[in-house]
Formats: sequence, C-alpha cells, structure tokens
Amino acid sequence: MKRTRLARELLSTEQTYVESIDILVKVFIVPLQGKQSLSPSLAEMFRNVQVIAGLNKKFLDELSVRMVQWDDTQKIGDVFLAFAPFLRMYCSYANQHEDGTRVLQQMRQNRDSLVKLINEFAQSPECKGNGLESFLILPVQRLPRYRMLFHELSSITDPSHPDYDDLKSACQQASNVTTQINEAIRDRENSAKILELQKRFNNEVTLVAPSRRLVRVGSLTKVCRSKNMVREFILFNDLLVYARPASGRSDGLKLNRMMSVDASFEVIDEPSSEGRYPFQIRSQEKSFTVLADSHEDKVEWLIHLTECIQEFKNRTTKTRAMSVVMDAAPVWQPNSLSNSCSVCFAEFSMFRRRHHCRRCGCLVCGDCSRGRIALNVSDSGKTQRMYAGASRLISFRR
Repeated sequence: MKRTRLARELLSTEQTYVESIDILVKVFIVPLQGKQSLSPSLAEMFRNVQVIAGLNKKFLDELSVRMVQWDDTQKIGDVFLAFAPFLRMYCSYANQHEDGTRVLQQMRQNRDSLVKLINEFAQSPECKGNGLESFLILPVQRLPRYRMLFHELSSITDPSHPDYDDLKSACQQASNVTTQINEAIRDRENSAKILELQKRFNNEVTLVAPSRRLVRVGSLTKVCRSKNMVREFILFNDLLVYARPASGRSDGLKLNRMMSVDASFEVIDEPSSEGRYPFQIRSQEKSFTVLADSHEDKVEWLIHLTECIQEFKNRTTKTRAMSVVMDAAPVWQPNSLSNSCSVCFAEFSMFRRRHHCRRCGCLVCGDCSRGRIALNVSDSGKTQRMYAGASRLISFRR
C-alpha cells in the first residue's frame, strides 16, 4: 500500500540523513574543533550540528522500533510530534548556515591554513567526493522533506484512522518551522541588501529599520524646474529615497530626499507619448513627475509603489487614517514650460521673476502671489506663497 511505502521512505531517508550527519561530525567537525584558528561562527554552527545529530539519532531509533511492528493500523505521526519541539535547533542552524558558508568561502579565497585540512578530510572514502559545504546544507534541506512526506501520508490516510490527526499535526509543525526558516533567510538577505545600499551613501543615512523591506532600486528621470535630472530611486515598503551620484566615490550616492509612504503618499499615472513614460509621485513632503525608461519599467514602478501604499493602508486602521488630514505637495511646473505668469500673463524677466504657487505648482509672478497661508504640507507651520485663485483648493491647518 502507498501508506506503507511512504512510511518506509520516511525511515530510509532518515537513516541516510543520520548517516550523513554522522560523517560530517566524525570526518570534519571533531578534527576541526581542536584548531585555534577556527572562526567563532563556524565553531557555533558545528556545535549545533552535533546537537542535531543527537536529536535525529533518537528520532531514528524511535521510528525504527515503530516500523519493526508495522501494519496498516500502526501510528508514526506521534513519533515525529514528540521530536517536533526540538526543531527550533534547525531554525538556529539555518540562521548560522549562511554566515558559516560565507566564512568558508572567504577562507578558500584567502587560502586559509584550515582549507588544506578541510580538503584532505573531503578525500575520505566515507565522503564519496562530497566536500564540507555539501554536508553542511543537509539539515536545511531535511525539513522540507519532512513536510512533503507527512503531507503525502496525511493525504492518503483515512480521517477515521488513529494516525490521521497526528499526521496532520506533524505536517503542520514541519511546515511552520520551514516557513520560519525561509522567512529568516529572506530577512537576512533583505538586511544585507539594505546594508549594501547604506554603504553607497557612505553610511551618512540610516536605511536599516525594523520591518523595513527593500522593494525596488532603479533610475528614473526627475522633471525639475530648470532641467530634468536622472536620479537613483530606492523603494522600501515604508519609504521612498532618491539620490544623485556622489562625486569622488564609484557607485556612491548623495541623498536628495527621503519620503515616507504614509496617508498622503500617492502615485498618479500620466499618458505616455513620444517615448516619454511619465507618472507623478505625490506626498505631503514633496511632489514631482518622473520619467521611466520604458513602458515596462513604468508599469513595474507603478505596481510596486501601489503595493507599498496598500500595505500602509492595511497596517493603519481606517479610523486612524481618516483622522489625519493631509494635503499632498503640488507638482511644480518646470520653468521651461512657460515664459509668462499663469494669472496675469505678463512675461517673466529679470525684474519680474518666476515663482511657484505652493498650492497648485503653477508658475506665477510676484504680484500675483503676494498671498501667504499655512498649508498642511509640512510640519514646519510656515506660511507658503500662493496666488488668490488657488484659495478654493486650500486645506487649512486646524
């Protein structure tokens, strides 16, 4: 029967796994533990391997006893459930595995004195041509195997069978730990990427934050008042950063602005034409138009930005979100767009300078923008220049 076949597969794969871990301990770990040059991260990982070896040996013994008297009514789910609380050791090991692998890679690049010894150990007949790294990955690979086997066992076991509930629980336990490990790995990879970006700013800005996730990095052309500028945009789930190249530093960046993805943050699509792929980024802090390099690039940015906005809304209760009244800062018209005031149509000159209405962003002269009012577009509370016709759009600071 299929149930018997799967039970025997669980036993046989566990035997192979335990034998491989034993080889790892005897051939590599025990001889290396006596070396003073062994890095602390590798030493800690090796200790966890030895703990895992002992735990799985006990699990294998219990499983073997159960399989000796195997018949269709026999249970094995409870054997794994007794072992499941110790799976947290696998979480610790998975967190250490990435660092340990990186240390080994650096040792090989630097021709560390231990590398020659490790290579000699790998020539042991027991290793069958497998190196240290091939053995160290085995615990990380074993948990998904448990999940798959117990899922298959529970799916072909009748709900009335005495083993059914335990098999379902065993599958869930293995799945939970596997998910925790995968999430931990993703978090570590994400943190590493953010740290690398932070280094590009010469550590002058702090980008690492709890729950912050890197979403997208790429170049966009920012439409400015005088001329368009290519900027590096870095999107996190809670923050948008744009920067310019830093002089004197290869791949370095100099911060222009950091914009929180909050209740005022929004993106607005604009029609594409003649090779231009524009969209607006608007927030309480700053609003502007950017140009993507292609239609596909524009669509991807819009999708990712919209997802970050939706994530903020999901984090924030409806009541709290509605209680905060915010106005997005306007998108300023480029200086090149008009040579005359949008209100009186007088031409700009050395004596009639261009100004931007802080409410709608249009180009106006000084005479037409004498009015000032406090806008809810910053925390400074300062009054802002505006022309009278924009007053109907104002949201007053209460």
